[in-house]
Amino acid sequence: MGIKEFILPGLASAFVIPGLGQIINGQVVKGLVFLALVFLEIFGLGFSFFASVSNSEALKVEISSGQLGIWAALSRGEFFWTKIFAIAFLITWTIGVADALKVGARRAKRRE
Repeated sequence: MGIKEFILPGLASAFVIPGLGQIINGQVVKGLVFLALVFLEIFGLGFSFFASVSNSEALKVEISSGQLGIWAALSRGEFFWTKIFAIAFLITWTIGVADALKVGARRAKRRE
C-alpha cells in the first residue's frame, strides 16, 4: 500500500483545506461539499461570536464569581450558537479527514 495514496488525502483534508483529500481521491463533488460546509460553519462561528461579543452583558466584569468578560459569559451559557457552530465544524472536519483516509486506503489497496 503506497503511503502517498493512503496518508496524503487525510493530511490534505486535516491541515491544508477541508475537502482537498476527497478531491485528491477523485471525489470532486464530495470534496466541494465538505469545503462549502466548513466555510459556512466558519462563517457562522465568526458571525455568532462577534454578535455575542457585541452584547454588553458578555463583556461585563463579574466581580462576584471572580471571572472576567468572555469567560464569564461562557459560564452563564451565552455564546450558544458559537458553541453549536464550533461543534459542527469539528464533526465535519473529523468526518472529512476520516473519509479521506478511508477512501485513500481503499484506492491504495486496489492498486496492489
